[in-house]
Amino acid sequence: MTENMFGVDVAKAWIDSFGPSGRERVLTQDLAAYAARVAQVQGRVVFEATGGLEAPLRRALAQEGVAAYRVNPARARAFARSTGRLAKTDRVDAMVLREMGLRLDLPICPPEPEELSEIRQLRVRRHQLVQDRTREVVRGQQAEGAFAKASIARVLALLEAEIAAIEVEIAAKSRRVQRRGRGSNCCAARLG
Repeated sequence: MTENMFGVDVAKAWIDSFGPSGRERVLTQDLAAYAARVAQVQGRVVFEATGGLEAPLRRALAQEGVAAYRVNPARARAFARSTGRLAKTDRVDAMVLREMGLRLDLPICPPEPEELSEIRQLRVRRHQLVQDRTREVVRGQQAEGAFAKASIARVLALLEAEIAAIEVEIAAKSRRVQRRGRGSNCCAARLG
């Protein structure tokens, strides 16, 4: 079965897959068909953690029962350098990931439970709002007119309320996940 290893470099609109028969570019909307083809040959897939871009691929693979291995991008880069591959392109990355899967004993990464996916997305949204709040604070320090200062104060109040609401939702979802004990080592590390 090891020859049916696929290395996948994930981008926003497509993936580059390198498998036993070479390279293939697959559009994101075609991931279900790709996963079905990999399942048909009893393949396994190695991909990098990409801050969430890999989530649709993971879901498609899980629906087809395909074993998935998610690796840290720094580890993949170090592996590439150790094999003499200094170039970094989608094709090279996919080849390197396949080779990692063939040579290393990687832990399987089970599909991420929906609750953990939602928490991750909420954390990303909170981070975005915190950045927006920081920018508004700087604008407030630079503003001179009364109307501009009042506008900034209103936006800051809205941002504070949204951040607080998201924090409450994250806490509630986290408690539910902990009560159910549904976290996995692969996914829990992404939430920490």
